[in-house]
Amino acid sequence: MTIKIGIGTTSENKIIYLKQALKKLNILNFDIISIDAQSEIKEQPTSLIETIQGSNNRAKNTNNETGLDICFGLEGGLEFYEKYACYICTVSCLFKGSLYNGISSQLKIPNEVYLKIKNNEDLSESLNNYTPKNKNELTLKNMILSRQEMFEQALFNCLIQIDL
Repeated sequence: MTIKIGIGTTSENKIIYLKQALKKLNILNFDIISIDAQSEIKEQPTSLIETIQGSNNRAKNTNNETGLDICFGLEGGLEFYEKYACYICTVSCLFKGSLYNGISSQLKIPNEVYLKIKNNEDLSESLNNYTPKNKNELTLKNMILSRQEMFEQALFNCLIQIDL
């Protein structure tokens, strides 16, 4: 039997991340229907709570629009810790009658970029203009820009909670 799954994004990358997470859990018979679901939060969430809310809203709005029993919402956001640091994380929400959330680990935003986004500059633009000082910083920059590992981790942490 083929499972029909909705996802509240038109991002090809996020759709690929969902497919990879499903396959890791040996869920192989599925069709994904993507829509442009609204998060109902600001474009760049600045707390984990807001990021979770955006993910939940996308999943619920996808369900409302498609009527599918299984719907996902994905959201990336920032978390500020006092005045000194900023981290990025991602959240996945699966809606199947109830909400199930998965949260990724957090990656620290480089200090130079943190200072720019603290002054309301765009994260992606600030990262693209950032020159890493070594290979580790380059790896970190690329991980933050793609967020692939983070979204896959959030999806896995979400999917592991429920039997599809």
